[in-house]
Amino acid sequence: MARKLDLIDDDQSVLKTFNDYKENKSTKLIEFTISENSPIANKSIMDSNIPEDILVVMIKRKGDVLVPNGSTVILPGDTLVLSGNTLANFEYYKEGKSTNLVEISVNSDSSIANKSIKDSNINKDILIVMIKRNDKVIVPNGNTVIKPKDILVVTANDFEEVESLVIA
Repeated sequence: MARKLDLIDDDQSVLKTFNDYKENKSTKLIEFTISENSPIANKSIMDSNIPEDILVVMIKRKGDVLVPNGSTVILPGDTLVLSGNTLANFEYYKEGKSTNLVEISVNSDSSIANKSIKDSNINKDILIVMIKRNDKVIVPNGNTVIKPKDILVVTANDFEEVESLVIA
């Protein structure tokens, strides 16, 4: 699909994992599973006292991927993917498992360039975790417009779905 949409730069590798982002000084991602006795279990995101400079960008729950908002309740067994700009912010959390991520560059002639995410034809099973635009990181919603030269950081329920973006 990504090749059909002309999103792939053949000169660069697009496969990234949690560890690749861990080394990036501007954006950090961490993933971990909520235990029964976690202080944030059974609380909404806005009531969980997560530091303001850390974003909950995704929740994996029983095989589904959720894009949370402030009223989303965090349940025991949920796997949270968090994003922030400094490693010090993550001392609050313990080290988690790896998340498969793919980074895709948007070319100016791509069929999704200058369209909102909700109006693009990106597979609904693919989650855009963030958009890197110039030196900024954007946590998108359905109304976010994808622009040429954006770098989409995407994931899916399983790696085969993410990998299909690169192979298609």
